Amino acid sequence: MKIRKHLLTIIILSTIIAFLLIVILNILYFSNLNLRSKPSTKVENLQFTVIDSLLLIKKFDEAEAKINNLYNDKNTQNPGQLANIYYYKFAIGIYRNKLDNILFFQNKSLDYANLAKDDFTKARIGFLTGRYYLFLSDYVKSLENYLNALVYFESHKEENSYYLWLIYNDLGVFNNEIGDQDKALEYLEKSRHIKNDYTKGEDAIYYGNLGNIYRDSEKSLEKARDNHLLSLKLFEELGERVNIIKALNNMALVESSLENFSSAEMYLNQAEKLIVNSEFSLLSMTTINRANMYLKMSQYEKSREVYLRGYEIAKENNIIKHKLDALAGLYLVFSQLKERDEEYFYIKEYYELKDTINGSKVNQRLEAVRWNNIVKEQKLQYEINQQKQKNILKSYIIAVVSSLLVVTFFWFLYRNKVKSLRISRLENNRLEEKMKAEQELQKAQNEQYEFKVRTRNELQVLKNKQHEIEIESKNKEMIAINVKLLAKNKMLTEIEDILSNRTLGTEKIFRELEKTIRRNKSQEKDWEQFKIIFDKIHPFFFKNLLESYPHLSKTELRVCAYIKINMTNNEMASLLNISHQSLTISRHRIRKKLNLNRSDNLDQIIQSF
Repeated sequence: MKIRKHLLTIIILSTIIAFLLIVILNILYFSNLNLRSKPSTKVENLQFTVIDSLLLIKKFDEAEAKINNLYNDKNTQNPGQLANIYYYKFAIGIYRNKLDNILFFQNKSLDYANLAKDDFTKARIGFLTGRYYLFLSDYVKSLENYLNALVYFESHKEENSYYLWLIYNDLGVFNNEIGDQDKALEYLEKSRHIKNDYTKGEDAIYYGNLGNIYRDSEKSLEKARDNHLLSLKLFEELGERVNIIKALNNMALVESSLENFSSAEMYLNQAEKLIVNSEFSLLSMTTINRANMYLKMSQYEKSREVYLRGYEIAKENNIIKHKLDALAGLYLVFSQLKERDEEYFYIKEYYELKDTINGSKVNQRLEAVRWNNIVKEQKLQYEINQQKQKNILKSYIIAVVSSLLVVTFFWFLYRNKVKSLRISRLENNRLEEKMKAEQELQKAQNEQYEFKVRTRNELQVLKNKQHEIEIESKNKEMIAINVKLLAKNKMLTEIEDILSNRTLGTEKIFRELEKTIRRNKSQEKDWEQFKIIFDKIHPFFFKNLLESYPHLSKTELRVCAYIKINMTNNEMASLLNISHQSLTISRHRIRKKLNLNRSDNLDQIIQSF
């Protein structure tokens, strides 16, 4: 009966394994259709996390290299991946202020995000698009994109607190630029309630934006300076050189607005020292801010020279925002210099540049054609991969053959199992007998141990009883000595009575006194005998007492010993052959030497030794 059960189990297991093989191969087949186009989510997310980190620390070259590697990888054909890749290309264009053709990347990213139904990427695209149009001063489109992204991030606060914080900060900047400082402050304060704690970098950004709002309102320039100074200190603690340069420029603008031109120039000089040769955006910004300072100082010739230098830097490196700022500044300078031709030239250049930004669609189309060709090549490669995957059908044949082999293997395994079961039964029986014998042996050993413990305990009880008997015997011996001493004192009292009898002759009195003195000489021996017995019962009493109070006299030690054995005052006075008053004085001296208070009980203190 048992053999049939085992056989049934083997058949069921074989069937399950064969079924699992078929299922696994099906999964492999359908996953392999996209094997080269869709890598694992963990790897994909890790790569994108690395890119996000590189963008955060402004390592744009490394980030762009990783993005290009991902795009050129033939495995990259998944819409979700492509949406992210185009998003990062769009992001790098924004961060580097390279605005030409970046809307192509924005459109491609948005298309793939819609195809992948990736709302998170769409929201990120909307956020960056809002920042792009804010940079171009197209406030309507900027606000539209910001608000679309805000809807998504506010509905997913817990997992997107960082992006919500970014949008609130950007909306604060946006409203500050359009002159609504109250709304700007409202959004900036919202950004402070997104998370429980903020990094120093996030705090520095917050204080920098807050300082800009106060500065642009021109009502709280002192607050603007305080916030920019705090932002600068935080960036200096973090050692973020680029942000330190921006913070120094912000401080220069505030000091310039407060007409503290020497402080403003000091901050600008510090910023220029930190700028390296290739950081043209920071250099043009610092240069234009210096020109703004000279303009406020009414040093128009100097301002014109510096504006032109800043314009050339921005123009050579196509930094559009700074070109616009320089052109606007040059217009104001030539307006003050009353040079109308130059004034007209630069205001015309200013508006033509703004129009050029809006007229970059031709370049976008050219870029779109180039990228569409790349996309077609990818689709062709994708079809080739799909065709290759058709060979997976051969795997089904292998699966069937493997299943048969597995069933055969389990059959032979079953036959061997039957034989081994018989052997194992015999071994189990032997093992059980051995375990029973070991258990009985262990039981006997436990009983023997318990007997030893019980015997040891009984022996200890007997020893304790013997000790108690010895103590009792010693106490009795001491009591006998005390009785003897009491009798002696009684005899002395009688002698005293004889001496007080005036009827006796002088010679007879001397003889009686001589006898009494001889008898009293043995009192010290009686005390020594008492002390020997006392030490046997209380071996450490005198030692501990003298260590604690070495100034006690022999008589005081005797009083303490009598107190220890609970003698009454009458008995102590009789043994010491002193009056009650003398005993009271002796006790008082003992209390004094023991430093006792009135509330302390002398007898209890002595009993504790």
